[in-house]
Amino acid sequence: GKYLAYGTSFGGSEMSTLHVIEIKTNTVLPDTIERTRAASIAWLPDNSGFYYTRYPNKGDLPDGQEMYNRHVFFHLLGDDVDHDDKIFGDGRDPEDWPNLHLSNDGRWLLITVEQGWTKSELFLKDLQRDTPPTRVTTGKEFLYAGEVYDGKLYITTNEDAPRYRVFVTDAGDYERNHWKELIPQSDAVLQGT
Repeated sequence: GKYLAYGTSFGGSEMSTLHVIEIKTNTVLPDTIERTRAASIAWLPDNSGFYYTRYPNKGDLPDGQEMYNRHVFFHLLGDDVDHDDKIFGDGRDPEDWPNLHLSNDGRWLLITVEQGWTKSELFLKDLQRDTPPTRVTTGKEFLYAGEVYDGKLYITTNEDAPRYRVFVTDAGDYERNHWKELIPQSDAVLQGT
């Protein structure tokens, strides 16, 4: 709650610019990030920086592609935005839509990649290791959402369950056969994680 990241868009463009304000003093920091339409943001627990999504610079791609190729970056407050590390997105389908969640202990970055309205994939990055995010899901045509809490990954999915169910596994255990069903599908539709 020390800082707030917010986006502003002009002229109905929806291609927002991200700003950061210190809540206590109402001071807008110089950290400004362009091309952050509908940005997903995950703050580090110590407020020193955040993971976020943004689009490529105009001219980096052919005309008409600027609204695609949403990638994940890390920004340390006070650093030059042009030096932000790209964490995820290279070589992926240009229409992938990653969203972010950071575990309560700040160790695990969960990236949920929406691939249209009927499929999503989960990727998990162990922030204590310098390795790329690892795919958690199996490439099936289902929706997956998740949250990492106290070292456990909770997954809500419609995999073989049109009304959804919840699985749990250890964060960092990427074997599908290790998922344990925590809440089975029932007559009611399960929503949220």
